[in-house]
Amino acid sequence: MVVLFTGGLASAGMSLCYLCSFITISWIFHENPGVSLVLLTTGSSLGQIVMPYLNEIVITEYGWRGAYYILGALALNCCACGLFIYFNRPYFHKGVTSNIKGNVCDRLFERSLLTDPLLLMTLLNVLLLATTGPIEAWFLVDLMVIRGFEREQGSLFVSINGFANFLGRGLGGILRMFCHVPTIYHWVYLAPVVAVGHLLIVNFYDYWPLFWANMLYGTFFGVTVAQEPAIMFEASGLERYPKGIALMNLMYGIGNFVGGLIGGIIKDELGTYNLLFYIAVGASLYVSLATVGIIFCMRHRNKHSKPNEPLLEQDVFFQGDDIFERQPLLRRHSAY
Repeated sequence: MVVLFTGGLASAGMSLCYLCSFITISWIFHENPGVSLVLLTTGSSLGQIVMPYLNEIVITEYGWRGAYYILGALALNCCACGLFIYFNRPYFHKGVTSNIKGNVCDRLFERSLLTDPLLLMTLLNVLLLATTGPIEAWFLVDLMVIRGFEREQGSLFVSINGFANFLGRGLGGILRMFCHVPTIYHWVYLAPVVAVGHLLIVNFYDYWPLFWANMLYGTFFGVTVAQEPAIMFEASGLERYPKGIALMNLMYGIGNFVGGLIGGIIKDELGTYNLLFYIAVGASLYVSLATVGIIFCMRHRNKHSKPNEPLLEQDVFFQGDDIFERQPLLRRHSAY
């Protein structure tokens, strides 16, 4: 019942709320949503700071059944937020092709997104980050217990990780605000630092080295993850963004499922999580190298694009913060 209703039903509801929040932000701040989309991601890191302590308190005081009642009551506050969003629909700007006519497949999937090699490479990077990036949040408590720490100390380190993640997402917003290059460029140097964070955490055994390793990892992973919605907006454009961010969330769902499964299998077979952390190091390094390839292909595509080729309606192009509207203008420099 726990797997069915918490892992299935509650997660499906959370996924819909998460998806709708990003789509709403893109429709309201449609002229330049990058910073708003980055800052929106700080909510999950705030939850990572608060929830480990809150879960410990309510389970201790009320048992796991009472904890479910309280968590359910907290989730109902989303209804008030949903009503607020619903009555602000006149301020939405969905673009000129938001109401796509066609069959069910056309409504569910944007074929131009699924046939763009650069976008597919970006989605693969997101999948790898979703599979291996949050392993500290999933397994850090168990890792600390294996190393002889108390369970409460493990929860403390998860909260420290969440606090650093929150700082990183704030830094991601500042970076997006003042650095006028395509957002994906930053993954070239951010992903290797995340890899270093994984490496330090699995090789440090004392309290304070682990503390600073978690601060390093959490901050730079927060910056990396915070930029993903903005990257998808730059890649897909306003009209295609709802389906683009849905694809990105799908990669997150697959990655979270696979990552947790792999971690559990490794722990059961080897008695430790070390191999999982080394896999995460390799995945982060691959993300950096793949991003270099994406940037090279982007520049090659822009260099060889025809200067007088008409701008197609399903295309959108960016150069830094400049958005070129979808009108019969000439093709200009693009990030994707």
